[in-house]
Amino acid sequence: MWAVPSIVALSHRGISVPNCSCQFCDAGIDDTNHILLDCPFDAVTLRRIFNWCNLPWQNFRKVGEIVSFVAILGFFWCVWRARNDCLFNNARVSSTILTDNVLIMFFGWLKHQGNYGNFNWTVWMCNPFDIL
Repeated sequence: MWAVPSIVALSHRGISVPNCSCQFCDAGIDDTNHILLDCPFDAVTLRRIFNWCNLPWQNFRKVGEIVSFVAILGFFWCVWRARNDCLFNNARVSSTILTDNVLIMFFGWLKHQGNYGNFNWTVWMCNPFDIL
């Protein structure tokens, strides 16, 4: 998964980097798994965000678990945008439209940021997390 702009991913793209160690903890190779799952610095930061949101801590073991969590955050983002659209543009939004917006946004994010090969809308609508 080279979509996360880790030092390793940048190196694979031909960008010269002085070393591939994590810039936060200096204890691991700066790749996707380290950034999202293994870096103690990032874990402390994420734990603080969970505390701030008054959410129970989740210790993610797979990147796919984080993606599932991000889907919920995408929902919050779309709700916030829809509410602003109603407030400032007098828009009318149904729950069907809101659901579609979440699915479209998350599909686009995964398709263009992820490295999932032949990822298409039909597969996404049938089994959204099978690609992970």
